[in-house]
Amino acid sequence: MTETKWITTGEACQISDYHPDHLRVLIRARKIRAQKFGPVWQIDHDSLVSFLEASKEKGQKRGRKKIK
Repeated sequence: MTETKWITTGEACQISDYHPDHLRVLIRARKIRAQKFGPVWQIDHDSLVSFLEASKEKGQKRGRKKIK
C-alpha cells in the first residue's frame, strides 16, 4: 500500500487552476479526498490528479493546468 501524498489547498489550486471555493465543493461532494490536520485542510494529490484526468476525458476545459 502506498503512502498518501497530502498537498495544501494552495498547491491544489496551482495544479488544478480551481478557486479554493470550488475545491471545497469537490471535497464536500466526495469527488476528491481531503483531510483536516489540526486547523489546516490538505488534499490527496492522487485523488485530485485522478479527478482532473477524468474531467479531461469528459471534455471539460476549465481547471486543467499541467499535472505534476
